[in-house]
Amino acid sequence: MIACILFIAGIILLVSLLKNRSNPSQKNHPQAKTVKTVRCPTCGAQAIVRGRTWDCGYCGDCGNYSSLK
Repeated sequence: MIACILFIAGIILLVSLLKNRSNPSQKNHPQAKTVKTVRCPTCGAQAIVRGRTWDCGYCGDCGNYSSLK
């Protein structure tokens, strides 16, 4: 009987710890930057725009952002 009560109390504690871990406080973390993405002209996957260049993480293609227009 005592083992069941300790087991349930352990599960409740674990769930509460995991719940707090998955929802961090906004005070501790700076606001995330918005990342601009475009479609890769080679494979069609999302490519990340960094400044004036773009880079596809799927096929590895990259180039100037002006070449996409």
